Amino acid sequence: MRILFIGGSNLVIKNGLSSILPSYLASHFNRDIEEIVNIAVPGTGSLFGVHNLLELKDAEKFDFVFIEYGINDYSLFTRNPVLWKDGFSGLIKTVQVKCPNAAIVTILLGRRDKKFHVRQQAMHAQMREISEELNVVVADIDSLFRSERMAAMDFSQFYIDGNHFKPPLVTNFIATVCTLKAVEAASKKRRGRQASAKTFKSPFQAWDLSEKLGAQYKNSEFRNSKFELKSITLEAGNEIALNTNEYPCGISFVSHKTSGSLLINVDGQKSILHSMHRRVHTGEFDFLLRHNPFYWLTDELSASAKKKELSITMRVIDSDDIEWDEGIIRPSYEMIPVRPGRGSAVHLVGLTTIK
Repeated sequence: MRILFIGGSNLVIKNGLSSILPSYLASHFNRDIEEIVNIAVPGTGSLFGVHNLLELKDAEKFDFVFIEYGINDYSLFTRNPVLWKDGFSGLIKTVQVKCPNAAIVTILLGRRDKKFHVRQQAMHAQMREISEELNVVVADIDSLFRSERMAAMDFSQFYIDGNHFKPPLVTNFIATVCTLKAVEAASKKRRGRQASAKTFKSPFQAWDLSEKLGAQYKNSEFRNSKFELKSITLEAGNEIALNTNEYPCGISFVSHKTSGSLLINVDGQKSILHSMHRRVHTGEFDFLLRHNPFYWLTDELSASAKKKELSITMRVIDSDDIEWDEGIIRPSYEMIPVRPGRGSAVHLVGLTTIK
């Protein structure tokens, strides 16, 4: 049995779902686990899931695929629901094309804090609708925890923080539910009722910037137990210039102690992104992989990309720069500015585009 996980930090944390669920599946199906591949990245959404899946080789070998973005997609859903829907539905369809032999389960986890619940429930409703339209089974853990059957329990006690669930009791319970849903998905697959999307051609493209531009810029490598990343290091004073007739919709980068802010100009629409993560800045991590969706780009720009090439330029910027503008800073969770002169580079990994 070969298993693929795509999602955020609940599929990565120690004693989390990805470390528990395989043994449940092996026991239920009475099959050995031959391989587990986990391309989940903490703090990233389904748009980056598409990007990573497009870069994954030999994906047709998987028997089960689990997708989990019920928490991390909240930000893009609330800021640009059209781009979010393209990303989430595109991810499921891309899984169906690249993993034609796999039974697929969408897992819906939710945040603890009540201030998120109304919009989160609206997003989950659309996730269920999209999954069901594509004949993909849904393990709606969040709705189950809020159901009348659980009403006597303290909802907040399921969590270790606002986004992550308590091991082992809660994560074991989630794994049990996901196993039952995997059985349902496998049955659908056997009976030919899970859509295959054979005719679907993903509109998304994953640009490996170190491969595309590595000869022109300094290259850096970052390694830990999970990642082995190659990036191009855009240093202060240098600029990247690209032309494309595809609509840029996200960028991935490594947050490192040398990281600064990035000025991106897409056909005249300027934005500033901070590439320094707070937990890297404090020394808690040596580096973190991040992905920022371009939720701010307009529909007019998307339409113009179909008619002509778009120009994209990127360079390092700080608050002493003449083009620094507080009004075009695009906030992202736990990403922070650094003092002028401290952020000397941005370590770029990939660019996500959509036709």
